[in-house]
Amino acid sequence: MVSWTAIQTLLLIFGPQVYTFIRNTYRSTKPTGPPRPLPRTTGYLLNFLFLSAILAIISTFTFAQPENIFIKTSSRLMHTQTNVIFNRLALKRPLTPTDDLLKLKLDSKDARLLYAAFGPDPLLNCAWCSFDNPLSFFQYLLPTLAIPHLIHIFFLGLATTSSFVENPEGGYFRTYATLGGLLLPLIEVYALATFQPFVNYKTQRVHDVTWMYWNVLFYRGIAIAAMDAVLGYAIWLTATRRLDIGIDSDPVKQVQMTMGKLGEMTVKLRQAKELRSTAMKDAELRKVVEEFWEEQRVKVEAKYGSEEALALRAKLEELPQIEEARERSRVFAGKTVEPLKSLFMQKV
Repeated sequence: MVSWTAIQTLLLIFGPQVYTFIRNTYRSTKPTGPPRPLPRTTGYLLNFLFLSAILAIISTFTFAQPENIFIKTSSRLMHTQTNVIFNRLALKRPLTPTDDLLKLKLDSKDARLLYAAFGPDPLLNCAWCSFDNPLSFFQYLLPTLAIPHLIHIFFLGLATTSSFVENPEGGYFRTYATLGGLLLPLIEVYALATFQPFVNYKTQRVHDVTWMYWNVLFYRGIAIAAMDAVLGYAIWLTATRRLDIGIDSDPVKQVQMTMGKLGEMTVKLRQAKELRSTAMKDAELRKVVEEFWEEQRVKVEAKYGSEEALALRAKLEELPQIEEARERSRVFAGKTVEPLKSLFMQKV
């Protein structure tokens, strides 16, 4: 175990660098526009992460885990006799044939140590496991350990898919989600493989025992739920544009969006043209339109046609900053339009 002193030392050494990195990353990803509503497809896919997190939290409760008869009966791991343990267990619930088999196994102290390390399943069902090779119990347990993580990776795949549905935000995080989903079982396997069952040999009280198997089940559920929560929150932030990670920076997509907006503007202009044509054909409507624009012309001349306004405009035209600003505008417009034009010509 890492001591608190070591953690404090690491925080003092790397804390400022980590804080600076997080702050700069946040500032670089700060959105420039208002947030948008969560896309419906992304919302549906986030439900898979929510379901996965709920199942993971449920798995941390004792009713969803194999029963630990030592904790249930408040019996000491190495010192309470087997008959006493099961007599106490019989007072809490009826004994089963599985309990009778486990009673025979727990007469051995080595079996009790392995029970605390790897749970009851290998003791009861492994035909080729040997007390001389404690690692064989761990090897028997590997498929059982893998199943929850395979289910979790399946949920991660559903939440980050972008092949069949429009989900660019989830697709962006697919690689990170897959790596995280694979990292969790590797940590779990490492923790169990390196655990020494005999560290519990001298324990006196039941709460002093390191129940490694049950600890792994508990922290697995917490880790999966935390990972799903962080991933879901990141997808939500990017999908609503509260976090800008460059998903919309694809030039092809930008051209497509621009062309779509131009199409919408063309439709609106055509509608305005049709409306104006209709108004010009009607004598009364044409008269109302002409009166409106005549009124607007009079207001503009009154506001900007006075001698003071004309003199001020002439002075502004003479300032060198005005011409410089115009030149910058021309350069910026050229730099903006030219890449889009070349990209559009390549696509054509």
